[in-house]
Amino acid sequence: MKEKHYSQEQIDYIRSIALGRTRQEITVMFNKRFGENRTIRAIGSQMSRNGIRNKMQGYDTRFKDGHKTWNKDVKGLNLGGEKGWFKKGHTMKCVPIGSETVNDGYVKIKIANPDVWVKKHRYIWEKHYGEIPCMHVILVKDNDRMNVTLENLFMAPHTAMTSVVRRNLDTDDENIRPALYKLAELELTIKGKITELNEEGP
Repeated sequence: MKEKHYSQEQIDYIRSIALGRTRQEITVMFNKRFGENRTIRAIGSQMSRNGIRNKMQGYDTRFKDGHKTWNKDVKGLNLGGEKGWFKKGHTMKCVPIGSETVNDGYVKIKIANPDVWVKKHRYIWEKHYGEIPCMHVILVKDNDRMNVTLENLFMAPHTAMTSVVRRNLDTDDENIRPALYKLAELELTIKGKITELNEEGP
């Protein structure tokens, strides 16, 4: 289905309300303002294409009201001197579980002490779907590694990723990218079957 056109006024409105709001909130406000029925995915796609950031990366795994932190009720723990948690030269080993950082272009989240960090997109996927199969990768639909939400993730075989990259076919279109990797997977499966048949002979 061809995506509906967005006027400059609509794009400017999304930009004006994006900061500090989730994509769901932005979508609700947009539809109410313009009498539309756009989906969260469609709004998110426009945000990515127009460089609109809501600064809400990590929202799904941030501490919510009422959440019990790992250091609650711990007494006598010195993590940064008398005037605060951290001081100059402080290492990342003492930051709270759930903290996030960006390293090598990926969002990483601390999941355990003393210093266990994992890629957040893999953490979110495994939290909802279980262990990632061997030789498979978790990718983002809009190719924006900072946009780490469950609805923006998909899984593909490593071989499919290699095929797409080698042929320079990758795209930032969140509606096309998952299908592109699925097609590459299918092509490789067909190629493998043909090879098996040829080896078996007539």
